[in-house]
Amino acid sequence: MRISVVRKISLGFGLLLVVLALLSVVAVVNGRALVQNSGAVIHSHLVLSGLSEISDMTRDVQSGYRGFVITGQEEFLEHYFVADAAILPRIAELGQTVAGDHAQGGRLDALRADVEMLLGHGRELIETRRRDGREKALALVERGRGKEIMERIRDGISEMNAAEGATLDASRAESMALLRGTMTTAVLCGIVGVLAVGAAIIVLRADVRERERLERALVAAGDREQRKIGQDLHDGLCQQLAGIAYLAQALEASLAGVSAEGAQTARRISQLIGAANLQARDVSHGLHPVELAEDGLMSALRQLAASTERTFGVPCVFECPRQILVSDNEAAIHLYRIAREAIHNAVRHAAPGRIVVRLVAKGDEALLEIRDDGRGIAGNAEKGRGIGLKTMRFRANSLGGDLSVSSRHGKGTSVTCRFPASVTAVDEWDDETLAGATPSAVVGGAGSKSAQGAT
Repeated sequence: MRISVVRKISLGFGLLLVVLALLSVVAVVNGRALVQNSGAVIHSHLVLSGLSEISDMTRDVQSGYRGFVITGQEEFLEHYFVADAAILPRIAELGQTVAGDHAQGGRLDALRADVEMLLGHGRELIETRRRDGREKALALVERGRGKEIMERIRDGISEMNAAEGATLDASRAESMALLRGTMTTAVLCGIVGVLAVGAAIIVLRADVRERERLERALVAAGDREQRKIGQDLHDGLCQQLAGIAYLAQALEASLAGVSAEGAQTARRISQLIGAANLQARDVSHGLHPVELAEDGLMSALRQLAASTERTFGVPCVFECPRQILVSDNEAAIHLYRIAREAIHNAVRHAAPGRIVVRLVAKGDEALLEIRDDGRGIAGNAEKGRGIGLKTMRFRANSLGGDLSVSSRHGKGTSVTCRFPASVTAVDEWDDETLAGATPSAVVGGAGSKSAQGAT
């Protein structure tokens, strides 16, 4: 079963929506994980910072009591008393930070016990130095109990630092993995989205081209059918009417000496048949207007002006200051149909007093303009939705040009088709040639002999 173009485009954009939804879900999930990892990183840095402070305080305690024991100077105890007062509260704060980590909590408890032992040992040495003197205090130092406690403290801090560093490295690695996954997902989703939209655009463009091809084929088929009907009218009906008119004239001649009334009736029949034949020829020229000769467009537009004035009683003039030759018969037919549609619209809707058809070329652009002095079009003419206006625009686009409609209420309407001059060949007459040219060659209308005799 063939899938319609609308469904193909819908599937493409539906896939794009699914891709965007997937990208959104991945972004939300990974974003939450990144936030959690960021919290873990901050927690690890807080723990490492606390351990560094505790390590500094233990060194202050040890150096303080050792300096006092050796020298007996009280200034060595300044940093000692500060560290002694702050170290256990800082360990308590760090305990709240690692409350959710049982392993680190156990290590911190062991560290607290060692620090308390270090503080007790320091107080003992200070009291001994003050009470018993330097020698007794140094003897206690030489036993190495303080050194042993400090080594346990350093090992405990190093172990906690290593554990927290491993946690920090794991959090960073997970964050990088999440970031890479998010970027990879975004790139893949972007590629799939671009492919989906690109496929939809390709399908849409193919459909538009197919529709344009079908429109051109339909218009061309319609034009061929109209030309065939026009040719049949010209070769069939017009010839039969001409034959009937000849017989009516013969009947009139035969009745001239027999019955004046009968001869008058035959003359009237001959006149009516002649008028019908002229009307049929106008219709056939309208359906099959442009001959294969290069000047067929100029001749057809001149005949169209004459036929308009003859049929509708509205003065219609064709102006062509320079001879413009169109060798492409299809292009000439498009231009003729545009002019005929614009003239018929003006006659039917605008009640004009005069219609002018101009065909000019200048530089790289040629122009066909149909202008009337009728009542104009109410509102914005460019927003017209009639099939005639759409067909005219389609024909102009087929020539590689464009069509515009300008109108002012009560001031008339102008329909202008601009198209590349490459479809024409302009005979660049000089001013002297133009001055000596016959009116029928430059301006064609109902009043010119060529227009009157063009059937």
